[in-house]
Amino acid sequence: MYAQTTAHGKVPIYPESDGKPMAETDIHAELLINLRVALDHYFRNDSNVYVSGNLLVYYVEGNPAKCVAPDVFVVRGVPKGQRRIYKLWEEGVAPQIVIELTSRKTWREDLQT
Repeated sequence: MYAQTTAHGKVPIYPESDGKPMAETDIHAELLINLRVALDHYFRNDSNVYVSGNLLVYYVEGNPAKCVAPDVFVVRGVPKGQRRIYKLWEEGVAPQIVIELTSRKTWREDLQT
């Protein structure tokens, strides 16, 4: 998917959603929220720790198909703040902690990503 064509080629669009549900079950949703809140609280005094979850993380510039959306992730070395997506080449730091909660329905798929 591309936004426009320029003299330098096509400019890709990086979607903000993969169309998948945030959580499989109520327990899954509760765990996601609690983990993120706990990690936000733990790192509350460090302005260079970003905590997020269910945010698309793009890891290859120019290829919007190369992305993952971890349930929860932590990145040390980037400032806190609101992001709509996470582009690794712009942020310069990959997530150091990635948590993927699994369910009976998705555990095999979760092992593949």
